Amino acid sequence: GARTFWVVQDNASRQAEQNAGAKAQETVGKLVLLRKAREARQQAARPLLEEATSAALPAKALPLLEEAETLAPGWAEIPLARGRLLMKAGRAPEAALAFTEALKRRPADPVSLRGRAAARQAAGDSAGARADRAAAEALAPTSSSRALTRGQKALAQSKVQEAMAAISEGLALPGDDLRGLKARGEA
Repeated sequence: GARTFWVVQDNASRQAEQNAGAKAQETVGKLVLLRKAREARQQAARPLLEEATSAALPAKALPLLEEAETLAPGWAEIPLARGRLLMKAGRAPEAALAFTEALKRRPADPVSLRGRAAARQAAGDSAGARADRAAAEALAPTSSSRALTRGQKALAQSKVQEAMAAISEGLALPGDDLRGLKARGEA
């Protein structure tokens, strides 16, 4: 009677735990496969992204980014690059939208926030630009790009030693956009 009930109950509990464990392992396995597939798509799109960012004319670069998007949909680097290209082309409102898309894909990214701040400022949205700069500062108060900006300001004021110190500090910090520039050999 009662003993049989508890044995059956105990076996059912053990079986449920085993099923849950197997289900969890299966889910983890699927997540690992999804991550590997996403990384492979990004790797396939990287040459297009690099070619687009090195292109002198946005008219040539933007189609490359569209092609990269088909290879790696949802990758935040693509709208980030699009925003930068649109800013170079003087298309600030469109650039702001591209940076917003990058933020949807990678929320709380100080690089995308700074890009959107610059685009908003250029488009005449000073309040939006201030809000984005404040949000970026809150996320990365001592980022490499902030140090680079300090160095550029000091250099503009002919404070060479101060500029060199700030730029050296930026190179030593965990980076955001400055690390990307270094990786591409632009800094």
